[in-house]
Amino acid sequence: MKVGLGHNRYCQSVPQIIDGIDTDLRVSGRSLRDMMSGTSCTGLGHRSRVAKRILARAMDAPSNTYDYPSRWKQEAYDALEKLHPNYEFALFSSGAEAVEAAIRIAREIAEVPYHRDMVAGFTGCFHGKTYLTGLLTDNVESDLTTILRYGDTSLRLDSSIFTVIVEPFQCRNGVGLASPLFFERLVQECESAHVILIDDEISTSLRSGYALAIQKYVPNYEPGIICLGKNYGQGVPVSIVGVHTRYADKVHTSLTSGFGSNPLACIAISESLREITPNLDTIRKRGMELAIPFFGLAGCSHVTDVRSFGMWYGLELDTAESATWLAARLLEYGYIVGLVGKNIRLAPPFGLDSFVWKQFIERIVDLLSKRLF
Repeated sequence: MKVGLGHNRYCQSVPQIIDGIDTDLRVSGRSLRDMMSGTSCTGLGHRSRVAKRILARAMDAPSNTYDYPSRWKQEAYDALEKLHPNYEFALFSSGAEAVEAAIRIAREIAEVPYHRDMVAGFTGCFHGKTYLTGLLTDNVESDLTTILRYGDTSLRLDSSIFTVIVEPFQCRNGVGLASPLFFERLVQECESAHVILIDDEISTSLRSGYALAIQKYVPNYEPGIICLGKNYGQGVPVSIVGVHTRYADKVHTSLTSGFGSNPLACIAISESLREITPNLDTIRKRGMELAIPFFGLAGCSHVTDVRSFGMWYGLELDTAESATWLAARLLEYGYIVGLVGKNIRLAPPFGLDSFVWKQFIERIVDLLSKRLF
């Protein structure tokens, strides 16, 4: 199998998925268990009943309608407004595209004067790999970006900043967490400095067990702009920008996207939310149940930290070498996990059996006990 640019060695070693039902993947007759749910995109499982509904309905829809109004688009908007009633939406194809659009919207609704031209991000957050989102993700200070310390409860926003983007918890870097006090401070600073807060929930909404995970820290708070995706599409490329109704009349920039509102994506949103929206409490409770055995890994050799939020789990090891070794061994035993630096990331399917999770944890314990260097 030929791979493109930019893949790390672990990604290259993951077998090509050629068949699968729900959480099991069949690769050349071998059963694999995807503990990352397609990089957190398919929480309902590979080849789930929802995925089948999406594809079946899409067969009777046109392949693309550009960004024109359609019954499929209206259905998607209705589903989104049911979950996020005080927002208006625009649809895009990728997370980075949504974040770039959100920044553009923030600049417009903030009515930015010439001296306010900075986008602020936070250390350790992930927002994409385009030029601007890449600067934020890589924590690069530039003429466009400034980087603040994630979790800093003494945070102050400089007068040059017109928007701040943040993840309510950091998915890519092993479920990095900040305190409620940090988010309370961030909201206060944004409101007092008239800075637009962009809440990047592409990976956290739904899988966290919350419509917006930030509301666990700041209850009832509604950010000016939200970015959504991943489990809103169950494997179909979907990303969404929501602008709060208090700002919606200030948005005049074009937000059309060549593929963002195509019927397949719209059907994916409406069918995914039809399944997930009534079950957010169940996902949240399930996340807490699975966290109990997971936190037992804290006493294992080479483990320096364990973290979770909803059905996201992060296992931090002493070195990147240890994490790479563990990911490779788990793959040999049929488990696909996420690997970034010295962190193992886990985003198991929402319906994963408790016994399967327990076996997985026991396998990690066994492997770490055998790693002697």
